[in-house]
Amino acid sequence: MAISYVGGAIGTTGGTASTTVAITYAPTAGNTLLVFGSAAANITGVSDNAGNIYVRLAGPLRNIVFGSLWGTAPGTVKAGATIITVTFASSQTISAGVVEYSGVQAYGKVSSANSGFSFNPNSTITTQDDNNVVVVGMAVRGTQTWTADEGNLRQNQPGATSSVPGIGISDNTAATPASVTSGATISAEMSWLSCGIELRSVTPAFGFNHMQSAEAYQATSSTCSVTLPQAPALGSLVAVAVVAYTGSTGITLGSVRDSNGNSYTISPNSPASVNESTVGGVWLAYLLSAPANASATITATFSATNAQSAIYADEFAIINGTAEFDKDVAGNGSGSDVSVPSLTPTNANSLLYAASAVSASVWGVSVSGSVWTLGAIDNDLSSCNEYYIGSPASSVSVDVALSGSGTWDSIAMAFYIKAFSPLSCSIEGTATVSAFLPFQANVIQQTMLRICYQALAQGITVTPTTVVSTAYTWGMVKPRGVFPPRYPGIPSDIGSCWEYWDELLASGLIPPGAVRN
Repeated sequence: MAISYVGGAIGTTGGTASTTVAITYAPTAGNTLLVFGSAAANITGVSDNAGNIYVRLAGPLRNIVFGSLWGTAPGTVKAGATIITVTFASSQTISAGVVEYSGVQAYGKVSSANSGFSFNPNSTITTQDDNNVVVVGMAVRGTQTWTADEGNLRQNQPGATSSVPGIGISDNTAATPASVTSGATISAEMSWLSCGIELRSVTPAFGFNHMQSAEAYQATSSTCSVTLPQAPALGSLVAVAVVAYTGSTGITLGSVRDSNGNSYTISPNSPASVNESTVGGVWLAYLLSAPANASATITATFSATNAQSAIYADEFAIINGTAEFDKDVAGNGSGSDVSVPSLTPTNANSLLYAASAVSASVWGVSVSGSVWTLGAIDNDLSSCNEYYIGSPASSVSVDVALSGSGTWDSIAMAFYIKAFSPLSCSIEGTATVSAFLPFQANVIQQTMLRICYQALAQGITVTPTTVVSTAYTWGMVKPRGVFPPRYPGIPSDIGSCWEYWDELLASGLIPPGAVRN
């Protein structure tokens, strides 16, 4: 489905300081909304009067001002929204904008942190599908105006000295997968920041979608609870991070459960606690597949009764399958950026989830092209969580930018798609060969490719040595039959099914007497 820009609007507090800014805009139900905002403080949440759920998609980052990009889950906007409210961590002069798109099937790659000193704020993302769109939010602090440069300048607010942050939201696209830069030109050379996200025109074969998040702080207690905006959907992965501090060592996390008694698994290398007496210990936990009675309220219980604590929760919807825990790793260090631990997922297209407790204030992700997105920041306990969707199977370091040098404890875990829901393809063939071609052959080809993607997603080593002569045992398709896949070694280089015509005939996947179309 083609992605189209629908409209948008700008909201600003002008020269008046506030913790919120309202954007007047009425979107169409079933579309996707993106919100970018900037001030001398971070965005803590976005909401509207129709109850839509917004999550941070990219950022935050700081370069003179702060900026981050938020959005609804693709294609989920509810009817009735007219006012979108953007909330910041402290009272500041604010600028924010919203843009609306139709046809978005999923979110893709993220460019969370870019900055510079020039006339041309922008971000670049290499797209994954034909006609994908790269949307970029940009911010400056100073007097300037905006004009379009790379792509389309959809919304903008000119800056005014230090009283009104200047922001722009641009988009750009390419007919085929390519390196796509989206940006704008500003009238005066100055410091800028930008972050962006890829809007996908097709649903990926497998993956994760960030659906909702929440964070809560407890001053002194043996428990800490957080409530998501709504109960997790059946089959979703729910990831949780917990930070607890007593000024001493030895605190343990007894359990993480929701209000219906569903237990979360605590990751094997939790907690990260080398600097526990200074910053606290950090634990990660997860619910791999939310049951039908999963609750929105999640509680962590500690061994100490005087713990200051923070808890973070995030729901990730699973595309074509269920989530599997891969590994976790804990780390610690000191400096102006949290940069350890490093985690190497077993599989590509993994979800990474991390949390950090620090002795300095959290600003966001670094301004060096970070791929991480911060879920939330707790200023009471100087901690945060972050996630990275679509990680490669190579080393990725945790990344948090701090207000100054400090010590930290940090931990990260990885998930991947392992068990897919049974994929079946029924061919409504008849006794005549002409009724079978060409449509059903196309179904076979697409099914073969999808099963290859699924095998690769599970980390199965695939080679071209065994092709489609064993297609029947792979449980793919057969005329008048429906068979679930069994995931053996499937070649990764299958192109056209015509290349394996003889094998298809021999396997019975194509009826005897069929001819090439």
